[in-house]
Amino acid sequence: MISHPTLEVLPPPDDEDLFVCAWCVGPDEKHDAYTDRDMAEAHFGALAEDLRAAGVETSAEALMVVPFRVHWESHSRVWPKSLDWY
Repeated sequence: MISHPTLEVLPPPDDEDLFVCAWCVGPDEKHDAYTDRDMAEAHFGALAEDLRAAGVETSAEALMVVPFRVHWESHSRVWPKSLDWY
């Protein structure tokens, strides 16, 4: 049996929370001739490939709009909609 800590209710995320989360879990910043769109499609495309290999049908486009939850220690924060990745 897996035990989970009691999750503390946190206030809604502010811009700094979203920036830090996007920096940690989102695509790398654009560089050279790559655009934000190129970076997002490569990042979420790789995630989609891993999920498809595990039997989950999805796409990079679908993953870009999924709400996400971040856990750290006993904290949990949910964003009800995804970020604008580009």
